[in-house]
Amino acid sequence: MKWLLGYSDKKEELPLNYKEVSVPTDVQLEFLQEGAEDIFFGSNFKKYEWMEDKWWHFKTTIFIEKKEGFIPVLTFKGIDYGYTIYIDGKQIIEDEGMFTPVSINLSEYEGKEIEVLALLHPIPKVEGMAKDRTQASASCIPAVSYGWDWHPRLVPIGLYDDVELCYKPDTYIKDYNIFYNVTEDLSKVSGYLDVDVVNPKGDITLEIFEAETCVYKSTALCTRESRVSFEIDNPKLWWCVSQGEQNMYTLKLTAGSDSVCKKIGFRKVRLVMNAESVE
Repeated sequence: MKWLLGYSDKKEELPLNYKEVSVPTDVQLEFLQEGAEDIFFGSNFKKYEWMEDKWWHFKTTIFIEKKEGFIPVLTFKGIDYGYTIYIDGKQIIEDEGMFTPVSINLSEYEGKEIEVLALLHPIPKVEGMAKDRTQASASCIPAVSYGWDWHPRLVPIGLYDDVELCYKPDTYIKDYNIFYNVTEDLSKVSGYLDVDVVNPKGDITLEIFEAETCVYKSTALCTRESRVSFEIDNPKLWWCVSQGEQNMYTLKLTAGSDSVCKKIGFRKVRLVMNAESVE
């Protein structure tokens, strides 16, 4: 994708100019590469602070093919920090947070060229506070980014990970989370996966492999929010270095023609307090 970047003082305004950029990137890095003074030298970081209060426009155009049996999905893997995403001028989503990917179903645009705009908001600040880390409580951005005695103020803004257009099977696994527990005697591990499935049909299958050997398999009805349980006797656990082997299993989830794999090491962690604990 070819991206253009510009900025404005207000959300509803358009940038006066755009520049070509490659994503992933952030706005401070773009200006540094254009010849701005080294942000890590002296007090140069102050010359970048104006960027915090602008609205940053990342835009591109893409053609959405129609592929029978597949869904076009646009995924932003990492946006820092607050954002509004538009397709052909229509607001699709507005949110904040840098660690959750954003996926957009583009089925309604099949056979068309569309303009995608990711409008990044000014950084969150607690109004009335000093221009230091005390402003950071307005977001989940690390407080150090707002300035510390050992760190210059630099709050990144940008698309810091890839943006991809993929064609997913009409039934596909959007997301999943793993939960498990190892018994006190370490003889058994049991748990479950909560799975988010788009256009669920038929069954969802979980397979767990030790090397090339399948040690567990289960099937459940595939729903929008599926849950698949598992149980393994005498598991080979994952140990810290110098305490044992770092044994790994492979979890494979299958829904329709889509499947995902995940490496996992099972372990039990406890916090053991001293006899005279601090109250």
